[in-house]
Amino acid sequence: MILFLSPERTGLSHPLTMAVVGRYASDARYWHLRVHWSLWLRGAGLYVQWMDFLPGEVAEVPADAFSAALAELTALLGPDAVLAEPAELAEFRDPFQPAQWKAFWPGAVVQPATVEDVQAIVRLAVRYGIPVWAQGQGRNNGYGGAAPRMSGGITVNFRRMNRVLELDEDLAYALLEPGVSFQQLYDEIRARGLRLMVSVPDLGWGSVGGNALDHGLTYLPNGKDFMAVCGLEVVTGDGSLLRTNMGAMEGNASWNLYRRSLGPSWTSCSCSPTSAS
Repeated sequence: MILFLSPERTGLSHPLTMAVVGRYASDARYWHLRVHWSLWLRGAGLYVQWMDFLPGEVAEVPADAFSAALAELTALLGPDAVLAEPAELAEFRDPFQPAQWKAFWPGAVVQPATVEDVQAIVRLAVRYGIPVWAQGQGRNNGYGGAAPRMSGGITVNFRRMNRVLELDEDLAYALLEPGVSFQQLYDEIRARGLRLMVSVPDLGWGSVGGNALDHGLTYLPNGKDFMAVCGLEVVTGDGSLLRTNMGAMEGNASWNLYRRSLGPSWTSCSCSPTSAS
């Protein structure tokens, strides 16, 4: 909504314009606006323009190709891991988006259980020309929740990949699958009786990895978790597997500890001015 306050009501020499578009102003998906309708509130000298949003982009995938892809995904992952009915997909949209909006809906949601599942999903999507949108828990409601950037594609939701692979009490690190939530990490620490504390955002339902990749912050002094990532295991666009940072070296034990890419950083070198020159 945009409010135009008249000079008579504000005492200014020019109309005062206040742009009020709420949380959507920070999201590139919602920058394109159109005037839906307008109304004069003459008694208050207030001009109100209500803004509606243009439909988002839609994946141009033939219906028969999308159906064939879903059949393959169902055979690969099992029927419980492929969601395609409207009632199932309703959870994977922006929770604050008005119900009548049809933009930013996934064509299907798939929930892999292993890295190999993810690789197979990506290769299949490439073969059929279907865009892919990935998320951890899909519950970062402040940034659009689980809604994809483009409607009609495949959303890869990692809620089934929720294992805590390693927890080290002495070095205070965790190796996690992408769907592990803050609550699940906390529960695992408690179950193992470790003297560790989890710094969390407001709610424990979001994924640790998703919060970090969204430039997330938590509430303890060491809560800049977007700066705490030491390495990632990434499935690339052709379905290959890539490990970043020290993880690029097979069996490197410092993968979970060293944040400054691969190898020593300049700031970690002890060099005299003479040798440095």
